[in-house]
Amino acid sequence: MAVIVVRDLTVTLNGKTILNRVSFACSRGEVVCVLGPNGAGKTTLLAALSALIQPTGGQVLLEGKDVHRLRRRQLARHIALVPQNHSPSFPFSVFEFVLTGRTPYLGLFESPSQRDREIVAEWLKRLGIAHLAERPYTRISGGELRLCLIARALAQQPKVLLLDEPTAHLDFKNRLMVLRIVKHLSRSFGITMIVSLHDPNELFQFADKVLVLAEGSVVAFGEPHKVVTPNLIEKIYGVEVACLTHEGVRIVVPQIKEKRNAEAANRRCDVVGTSDGVEESGTETALP
Repeated sequence: MAVIVVRDLTVTLNGKTILNRVSFACSRGEVVCVLGPNGAGKTTLLAALSALIQPTGGQVLLEGKDVHRLRRRQLARHIALVPQNHSPSFPFSVFEFVLTGRTPYLGLFESPSQRDREIVAEWLKRLGIAHLAERPYTRISGGELRLCLIARALAQQPKVLLLDEPTAHLDFKNRLMVLRIVKHLSRSFGITMIVSLHDPNELFQFADKVLVLAEGSVVAFGEPHKVVTPNLIEKIYGVEVACLTHEGVRIVVPQIKEKRNAEAANRRCDVVGTSDGVEESGTETALP
């Protein structure tokens, strides 16, 4: 049974249609990546899935229940959102910030229990940031901040975790770390992940399904290696690419051959250079 079912979801803001009859479904423990250019509706989709905005039409069903009819506290125990950006309002410690993820389980004036604190400590440990627990939340790196946001969401103990471009503004190492964590959480804890991305190369390594959006509509939905093709990338991004395979993993490479050939002609690369002992022939070398 699907955990999340989206049926003809439509969102109109200020008279403009942002999402147009979007439909797809996610199973337990599945990683679904939402791919598309700027303005495709990725962030709006995540906001609608978490009931932060009211759709104009259609439904989002969580185990058969319409998320827009659930109480906020009830919904927060099942769906958690990791935003792309977050500016802390108060100088919480990392532990205190992540502890706010337990709010859906607390009464109006209730303080966090020992069990709440244990859950937070466990997620800090699992994500490798336990050493940051007492550090001010305002004094950590971008990669550490992203992990804190994920830890806070996990403290909600959700069945579905929504991540809005979790690799944005991170260096190569931290991007890889975040993607590995997403895959581990889905496989080890059965959490359904819906992740918006810009880079198609990221989804090939960890996504089970990909939902491709363009101008608010679904262009394709399915397994990445079947859906993400050079024709599709050119259609939604306007960029010519080639799809290569390295050790069983597909890689999308922008086509810059025409530009390189023009530069080669201008520099007369067919002539062997001798100034530094390096031979230039204008012939492309295939990747191993």
